[in-house]
Amino acid sequence: MALMKTLTTEAKLKPLVAQFVPLKLDVKSDDYRVWRQRHKPPKNAIPQVFIVRADGEELYNNVGGMKADKLHPLLTNVLGKSGVILSESQATKVQQAVEKSNGEIQAGKFSEAIKTVAAIPASMDSSIMCYAEPVVQLRKNIDQLVQHAKKSIDGLNERLDNISQANLDQKIDLARSVRDVQMSFKRFKPVAKELRILNVSVNRESEIKAIMGDLKTLVSATKSKAPSAEPLQVLAKKYSGSILNREIETALKKAKSAQSKWTTIDDGTLRTWTSKGGSYSFEGTPVALAAAEIKLRGKSGKVISVKLASLSSQDIKWINSNLRQ
Repeated sequence: MALMKTLTTEAKLKPLVAQFVPLKLDVKSDDYRVWRQRHKPPKNAIPQVFIVRADGEELYNNVGGMKADKLHPLLTNVLGKSGVILSESQATKVQQAVEKSNGEIQAGKFSEAIKTVAAIPASMDSSIMCYAEPVVQLRKNIDQLVQHAKKSIDGLNERLDNISQANLDQKIDLARSVRDVQMSFKRFKPVAKELRILNVSVNRESEIKAIMGDLKTLVSATKSKAPSAEPLQVLAKKYSGSILNREIETALKKAKSAQSKWTTIDDGTLRTWTSKGGSYSFEGTPVALAAAEIKLRGKSGKVISVKLASLSSQDIKWINSNLRQ
């Protein structure tokens, strides 16, 4: 009773005690018998004082009461071994990340799981000590993801070592796998070193690097509402008969359909185009016009699509007078 009174009434102890969860056990209870199996006191006497970290690590175990002048350094010392203390909102966020990443890992959705744990950046910093149960569980999930990432990267390095024996379809599959791994793990700090080594290996294989560039072009065309047909026609010839053939044909069909909605312009006028707010300008020649967009070729030869709604009233007036006649 004297110890409990000291802990609850001494003013200088209150800031320290507030960072602990006090438990009082009856030595005759079933709970105490379970507790004693893990934390055996040095002798049978009361009060028995235990300080246990959030992960179950015992930091103090002794018998007998203590005065405030001894409790203060003791509590200060064990707090230094207890790691970062989470607020209620922080603990809730970490627990939600644990549950979400658990489901994603079980479903094999490793990229999604990495995004989930990366949203709690401190959890991947091993220099930050935190023994709260949600953090311990989240770090176990991170360990699983690290093992999966390293296994995937090792497998790709092995395939790159044997690339000379691969046919075109196998090289395409390898390039796609490398790209997927790079996209999945690029923000996953625990495997940054392994990813750099993989990138060095890829850069040595010019054919794989070229295929990865073509895959990027194909993905961009697939996502675009109005892709350009020219680069897709080059890919169609290059990958004829390969596993990419169907994807390229689908994207090319989409590009040709989008092109049919455009009116080709052979005006040749190089002029300065200005955004509606006047904050941006671009020198270009109009090459095609649709109902709500215009394609402009810049001095470098690059063609960009611009929404008519984003242009100044003077540009719209010029378009209506010169290109819609």
